[in-house]
Amino acid sequence: MNKIDLVAEVSRILGDLLLEGTIDSASGSGIADTDIIFPNAGQLRGKEVFIHTGVGASQSRVIATYPGIGTISVTPSFSPVPTVGDRYFLFDRFRWSDIRGALDSAIRRAREIHLIDGMGTLSLVATQWEYAVPSGLRFIHSLRVVPSGNTDFELDDTWPIERYAWAVKTNPNGSRVISFDPRFIDVADMEDDIVQVLGHRKPNDMAVATVESEIPENFLINHAAAILCMRRLGEGAEWIERYKYFRGESLRN
Repeated sequence: MNKIDLVAEVSRILGDLLLEGTIDSASGSGIADTDIIFPNAGQLRGKEVFIHTGVGASQSRVIATYPGIGTISVTPSFSPVPTVGDRYFLFDRFRWSDIRGALDSAIRRAREIHLIDGMGTLSLVATQWEYAVPSGLRFIHSLRVVPSGNTDFELDDTWPIERYAWAVKTNPNGSRVISFDPRFIDVADMEDDIVQVLGHRKPNDMAVATVESEIPENFLINHAAAILCMRRLGEGAEWIERYKYFRGESLRN
């Protein structure tokens, strides 16, 4: 799932997603969609519509009026004006910014405690014994040599560099390097070979809403839902029970 999908899922499990629709027509002051059908004329006033995909994407607006089946007017006006086929959410209690903020908090928490498989490469030089740790890697567990000219990184076509022949060291400026020990290995014998650096890295931060999550989605959904419920604990026992449930699920995940 990407962040847009996750927002929809968090809102859905909280019973907050009133409608996920597609625009039939639009103007600066509102949108029309035959799926906008609610029983009361004032029911949508003060709710939020968020355009998540299309020309009008990334705009959230408060619904000013629900004049009748199939249309809503908003304030302030859209700019740019959405077009036919743009997709939107209608939220009840929470705003897009609330749900996105809760998800961002869940993502930050996950990136503090969760690492995923990562890989980088080094190109060996005969006279060089230290190499910068490939960007993004937080932990390295093995190095494997890919013979010169070979582009197949399958394990059967590579061979490991023994763990005692290299170490990760920290320079005084805080940068980290992979240092080969000349007592156990001669990089001149592997000049122009590629070395796979295998380890772990932080998952992506999903700063771009359409990037797919690298974090277990159940954790993000439940953790974000717990944060949103926590903000409403003073509104009654229902929110306390919801908070306990989603908090428990996020801990299990």
